[in-house]
Amino acid sequence: MTPLKDNQDVASFLVTKHSWKGKYKRVFSVGTHGITTYNPDRLEVTNKWLYADVVTVASAKHSNSAANHDFMLVMTKNKKVDTMKFSSEHKCLILTEAFKYRHLFAEKKDVLRYQAYKHHWSGTRLPIVLEVGPCALDQLDPSTHTLLASYPYSDIQGILPVRDVPGGFVLAVGASLLDGVRGAGQRDVHVRSSGTSRGYRLGPLHQPKLITGALSALVNSAVASNLPPRELEALFHALRRLCASKVGFAAFTALPGFREWIGTAVAGALRRGAAACSHAALDAACALMQPMHSEPDLRQEQLNKASMLATPAFLEALLSMWADHVVSFFLFETP
Repeated sequence: MTPLKDNQDVASFLVTKHSWKGKYKRVFSVGTHGITTYNPDRLEVTNKWLYADVVTVASAKHSNSAANHDFMLVMTKNKKVDTMKFSSEHKCLILTEAFKYRHLFAEKKDVLRYQAYKHHWSGTRLPIVLEVGPCALDQLDPSTHTLLASYPYSDIQGILPVRDVPGGFVLAVGASLLDGVRGAGQRDVHVRSSGTSRGYRLGPLHQPKLITGALSALVNSAVASNLPPRELEALFHALRRLCASKVGFAAFTALPGFREWIGTAVAGALRRGAAACSHAALDAACALMQPMHSEPDLRQEQLNKASMLATPAFLEALLSMWADHVVSFFLFETP
């Protein structure tokens, strides 16, 4: 089956499709012109729908429980309404991405807008328009209706009333600082130098075989020293996400060649002198020494730390980088 014409995937997720044939894996991709499903083994198109044929994407009936991962894709087919059922623990993110294109769906719905004020930290009241959109609460300029800020519903932890402000309320949104976010249990966050098309992202991966397979593919195919800076940075970001899992954390000592490969790769990245590559490399290394998953194995943590800190090339590159930062700091401070 050929892909949708001129369509570019912007967000892809590994989901389970439910049909009369049974349950099987699919890659569910939200694109610029429609929704596409792929066979995860060969990445061939198995189904596609233009947004003009999509009626809605919604949680399955009786799925109010947070533990329910089912959702339905409702579309028109040969002038009849048809449905497909999928499930994913990332259902909220999938619905959020799909509803960004809600205005292109076959079923149109009115958008609700309200005149409001935003209370600035300085004490001033700024007139704004709040738009209750299909996937987010949007803050608009009252004169031009230009988008000023967007708060996805999946990121809103709650809406709290303010007693001393008539009609006032506060949006409780997740923390924005890296350490604060990770400290709160959200490990799927990182700092990068530039944006990457979300169409390249497949996952998250949770099956042990998928994680070890991805790590093996990176170790066996990627020659870190030959990669340009942006690709090297992306490589370490992928490693950090994989090693944040329990299986990936243990792979450091269990997967043949992994320890030697990452030691050489991190040392090479630090010698490049590129801040983004150095940060990403150290972030990946830290994920192998400080477990980011629940119920960590203390023995495995000790093995990882001992192995990482016993690599002379890694330690020399790390000390050299710190020395460069110290020299640069004092040179900058010198009048």
